[in-house]
Amino acid sequence: MAANPKRETWTEREMQDAMFIYCQIKRHEIIVPNSCMYGWEADMISVTPAGLVSEYEIKVSRSDFFADAKKFRARRLANPLPIHTRPNYFYYAVPAGLVVADEIPDYAGLIYVHRKVVGYDLYRFGAEEIRRPSRLHGEKINERQVGQLMRALTHRYWNQRLRSK
Repeated sequence: MAANPKRETWTEREMQDAMFIYCQIKRHEIIVPNSCMYGWEADMISVTPAGLVSEYEIKVSRSDFFADAKKFRARRLANPLPIHTRPNYFYYAVPAGLVVADEIPDYAGLIYVHRKVVGYDLYRFGAEEIRRPSRLHGEKINERQVGQLMRALTHRYWNQRLRSK
């Protein structure tokens, strides 16, 4: 199956909004965009009620997707390392048809994001898991990592509030 060249155009923020809704539907308890938890910035991290962490790498172009393989994170995820240096699950979230499952690393899952028209100029987002990721490890998030995520949310909230005056 080949990638679809006539796919929708998305911004990273729209993709994050769609993934937030996806994680809410999946009943994840903590959902944090742009957080640095494992030595790199994740586009989004979510934590399940069971304490398992999923990282979502958002890609809106094929060139950005293929450049990702050269990053430090890709090497760390592909190799066995201490468990708290990587999430339990890793996904690529892309506009529907941007890449196909055969193009992503074996450890990664793939989520297609799309728009659903619900009225004149009104869209809702949808997301579909195309491929389930491998479980990288089974350890739950620890208190230090929860604290990192809470600090990231606190700083982001106050920075946005202070800038909006």
